[in-house]
Amino acid sequence: MALAVYVLLDSDGVAYVGETKEMDRRLREHRASKKVTSDSRVFVCPATAKGDGLRYENALIKAAEAAGIALVSYNDGAHKCI
Repeated sequence: MALAVYVLLDSDGVAYVGETKEMDRRLREHRASKKVTSDSRVFVCPATAKGDGLRYENALIKAAEAAGIALVSYNDGAHKCI
């Protein structure tokens, strides 16, 4: 799969934002860690370049924080700002 930015939203409304070139692998890892359940929603947005993906990820994290959406990690993307 091409580069993608994704949001996992669990049934409690807690979100995880990430970016990856290997969406299938990342979903397997999230399922194994119990971050993704059958009630979780997964939103995927393709990105054309690594820099774009990191910018999208960072923007989604900031938007979620501004909207009061709880995040699994508030550090994701923070060190990746471009």
